[in-house]
Amino acid sequence: MYEYRNLKDGTERLQYYRIENTGQYINQPYMVDGKECLRKNPVQKKVFFPEDVVKEFSLNVYGKNVEADILSGNFTQIPNYYIYFWQPFIKSQCLGLFLTLLSHCYQRDYCFPSLNTLAAYSGHSKNTIKKYLDVLEEYGLIFRFNVINPEDDRKHGHHLEDTPLIKVRNKVPFISKELLNKLPKELQYQHEKFMQKYFQGYNLVELMDQLDSDSIYTELREQGMELNNGQQVFDNASKTKNRRTQILKHFTPQQIEFDKILHEKYFSRLHKASFDTWIKSTLFKAEGNKLTVYSQNDFIQDRLKSEYMDIIENELNEKEITDFVYVIYGTQ
Repeated sequence: MYEYRNLKDGTERLQYYRIENTGQYINQPYMVDGKECLRKNPVQKKVFFPEDVVKEFSLNVYGKNVEADILSGNFTQIPNYYIYFWQPFIKSQCLGLFLTLLSHCYQRDYCFPSLNTLAAYSGHSKNTIKKYLDVLEEYGLIFRFNVINPEDDRKHGHHLEDTPLIKVRNKVPFISKELLNKLPKELQYQHEKFMQKYFQGYNLVELMDQLDSDSIYTELREQGMELNNGQQVFDNASKTKNRRTQILKHFTPQQIEFDKILHEKYFSRLHKASFDTWIKSTLFKAEGNKLTVYSQNDFIQDRLKSEYMDIIENELNEKEITDFVYVIYGTQ
């Protein structure tokens, strides 16, 4: 029998997201010498990605790569191209951290060591490790997904942030034209010699004009679902709750009872966090052989279809419900 495993080899249904700045700010009061002052804090939003999108995402498809195997058994190899042409930009400390991340990938293109682990291996502080990770991501060598474990809610009363999942290049990318022009003349000459030797008998590869985390994220972003932090979240949540209330006004007493039974009986086996995230805001309206499923957003609707609708369909076979309609009622 197949047992579900998440990307961290556990059985919890993890959630993966990135943080984005909205370009908006809110005034945050703080005290200085007994006087109240205001600072502008950026309003951020979380962009969540389905697990299969995170799993299939690969940095190797962005830019051109040197065809060399980096990982081999218990050894982590480093091609000279990293030492000669990437090290001038990311520096030796970041290169060492990059190799440490590669060693944690274990024949995969991602890893999830904690900051404490990386700090212990490198001898640097956690804040320094964060800065080095920022540099590696800026140059497109890694890509981080924050992780939430909703099922920890049952133990601690709130969702816990898990260690981030880090996608790591396991092929060596050529530097971009932009970076090549920033190299010292001596290294530009060495790079030209390398390219001529590497592509002897073949057409020289055309270097990318630019390669960075922003250009990589632009394509991935289309597959994410955003959730704002701060005041805007509560505004949207209020509007969504009002829409849900308006929909319920069109339910008959029997339909309200049917929706209640689905929530309380058929989904009672779920963990509280999973129920609150995917089921609590959802409405189920039965009309003859049709069941209309009202979801708060696309992300919840997709999760319902892939993970939970089989529970409903199995239970409703005896009621002869064969037609399922899906409706989004929340704000986008």
